[in-house]
Amino acid sequence: MRLISSYVLKEFISFLVYCILAFAVIFILVDSVENLDNFIDSHLSISLISLYYVFYLPYILILTLPVSMLLSTMFSLGRLIGDNEITAMKASGVSFYRILLPLYIFSFFIGIFALLFTEFVVPRANLVRQDIKQFSRLRKVDENAEFTLSFSQTREMDRHDVYLANSDGRIVYAQRYRSKFYRAENVFILKPGEYISKESGICNDILVNSGFGTEGFKSRLNADSLVYKDGIWYLYNVSERTFQSEGEESNVYDVLPAPWLQFEPSDFARIDMEPEEMDYFQLSEYIRQVKMKGGDASEWLVDLYMKIAFPFVSLVIVFFGAPLAAGSTLRGKTASFGIALVICFIYYTLINAFQILGRNGALESKMAAWLPNGVFLFIGMLLHLKARK
Repeated sequence: MRLISSYVLKEFISFLVYCILAFAVIFILVDSVENLDNFIDSHLSISLISLYYVFYLPYILILTLPVSMLLSTMFSLGRLIGDNEITAMKASGVSFYRILLPLYIFSFFIGIFALLFTEFVVPRANLVRQDIKQFSRLRKVDENAEFTLSFSQTREMDRHDVYLANSDGRIVYAQRYRSKFYRAENVFILKPGEYISKESGICNDILVNSGFGTEGFKSRLNADSLVYKDGIWYLYNVSERTFQSEGEESNVYDVLPAPWLQFEPSDFARIDMEPEEMDYFQLSEYIRQVKMKGGDASEWLVDLYMKIAFPFVSLVIVFFGAPLAAGSTLRGKTASFGIALVICFIYYTLINAFQILGRNGALESKMAAWLPNGVFLFIGMLLHLKARK
């Protein structure tokens, strides 16, 4: 029995490796068509471009693992059935369920691996990949910018066109922020108020881009740089204009302390992360903060539960596909490939549909995340009952 289990599992794993490698090559080729020109225009080194695709592999693996598992099930069982090896095993007294048992055990451990891999490896790899993309955009502005590889999930890096809102209502814009030196360059600080200035140019653009509309501003402060030292922000080479009902007042300063700026240097350097760039606990903390502020966290709750549900798609898809492959009269690899793609397309469509319903509040978040697995698990049970033992 152990020999049969090892034989079936070896056949399955050999196809699984080929499928994973094939999908990795396809995804990298497609992504290179989209991004390679941009990387070359940004003068990224070959080593940095290679690093981008190395850190793309974890995301590819998790995304395509269910498809690879189903294809491996269809191909391996199709090959064994086509060569009448399954028939020989049954003739020797081994039941159909016992033949499939090693695949289910292996798929279960693959699900555990995918869960841990998704939690600890994929978010950090995605962040590094996004860092390289951000760096390629930065290089178009500053050819002397340097890339620093970081696996920390507290993302701080040089940024371009940064908007921040101070606690007193002031809007701060920096054309460039250098995180290493705690220095922002080409700074505008605007204070919206009742005295409306209809000046055109970057200041009104800042008000629009920072979400304050075009209502104008009470004062405008320009500075060559804004530097954080000893717990206080300092403005250098400053010109200040204050708009009043009776006219305008102007002042110039070489150095102007700005203790009224309440944000930290990390606020300038912090990069907003997408759900796939956060682990379970980071996303959970983000959701808690959204709820504390009175916001609707339904969208992120679905993503949170999907971090647990999606890794087990591989187990469910093998459980669904094994009796289907064993009972199919189409034994060719082309037919198996087509069937597997159709099944996975339906599965992923179902996942996306329930995600949308969960984010819109039409379904409870946990149900939206787990229901696709439940549907395919139920159909798989029916297929097992109907399968020839």
